[in-house]
Amino acid sequence: MENFIARQVDVILLSPTDTNACAPAVVAANEAGIPIMIINASIVNVNEAVCYVGCNDISAGEMEMEYIAEKMGGKGNIVILQGPDGNSAAVQRTIGIHNVLEKYPDIKVLAQQPANWDIALAMSTVENWLQIMDINAVVSENDEMALGAVKAIEGQDAQDRGILVIGVDAIEDGLKAVKSGAMAATVLQDADAIAKKCIEVATEVAAGKKVEKEYEIPYKIIDETNIDEYLK
Repeated sequence: MENFIARQVDVILLSPTDTNACAPAVVAANEAGIPIMIINASIVNVNEAVCYVGCNDISAGEMEMEYIAEKMGGKGNIVILQGPDGNSAAVQRTIGIHNVLEKYPDIKVLAQQPANWDIALAMSTVENWLQIMDINAVVSENDEMALGAVKAIEGQDAQDRGILVIGVDAIEDGLKAVKSGAMAATVLQDADAIAKKCIEVATEVAAGKKVEKEYEIPYKIIDETNIDEYLK
């Protein structure tokens, strides 16, 4: 940020890794008179930025949990793989998941734990859970962790237990897992659409034009019914 400010750039695009720790970047940019846009992950002082461009992560959590709840018939046992502590996407997706769970008293959360978006950590975490818990579904806050859950299930020959796995992002390996049936679904975070909107808005900001405070790119569920539209 100091380097960008020293170079007197026209616009700064910030994708914060920590909701609180990155807040001073917005303050510094504003003090330097450089417009700053927040991209794809929120921040505590997002209202002090020019705008936010990205997805609503609460809706991602709600969307994946609603999908799994319906697949489970509104009852059963789940575990939740969370993103890193302090990351806004992780925080908000967890809120979204629990928003939906309030409507399903017969769905029990056996465990929820951060696996930091990491496939290996998610794999070892789910391996431990499988040994001591009767799990019906793994609700993961991203695809990497969901793939770790798939590896754990396959590694323990637990495929016959019919454990549903869902993730977020729709990365290529996640889409392949949906196609094969290893994952029930993934929630598409349309990175291309976000990137294009960022550049479009940043160009307007640099030209001194007035822009909206928020540009939300909607999420979409991808499962066996529409996977062929996304996996080329």
